[in-house]
Amino acid sequence: MDNVEALAKVLVYDTGMVVVSLDQQASKQTYQFTNTVMAIMESDNAGIMTTKPGAVYTRVPVSSFNSTFEFVLSKFNEANEPIPLGWKVAAYVRGVLIGKV
Repeated sequence: MDNVEALAKVLVYDTGMVVVSLDQQASKQTYQFTNTVMAIMESDNAGIMTTKPGAVYTRVPVSSFNSTFEFVLSKFNEANEPIPLGWKVAAYVRGVLIGKV
């Protein structure tokens, strides 16, 4: 199990920053993203992707007709361009996004 944990940490550290954007809502507030940026995750010392404490993010309206959101996870390539997060080692991001309604 220690080997799996070490490999997961290497993957997270190698990925760097991950931007979580809302696919259903456009935004002109960010230069490289056309969707609304909802969160920015970075690895902590334990190798866990988290948001910075106290960070303030965009508010979006929630419809009573459709309260489901679809998020896009992006990382940056060597040219500092956003690309879809796609780990080729069958790993995935799992977590909870907490917000206020």
